[in-house]
Amino acid sequence: MRYLLAVLLPPVAVYQCRQGRQVPFSLLLTACLWVPGAVHALLVVRAAAARERTDRLADVVLALEERLARARRKHRHARTTPGGPSDYFARA
Repeated sequence: MRYLLAVLLPPVAVYQCRQGRQVPFSLLLTACLWVPGAVHALLVVRAAAARERTDRLADVVLALEERLARARRKHRHARTTPGGPSDYFARA
């Protein structure tokens, strides 16, 4: 959707990618000729999509690390709890 918008209305596509400081530049390029403005908007949209992908991937990695840390804490707690499996073998 953003790519189509970048070709049809380049400054709007740049604005939707939360690149407010680049909107005047996009307006200038679009006013000169349509093609430079569209190319600039396509580049901005592509960079925004890559940034969003990276953010989603970072969120997944952080969630996995948190889940692994919880499992490690639970395992460590089970080993040190009196009456746990290690206590049973120590008494035998």
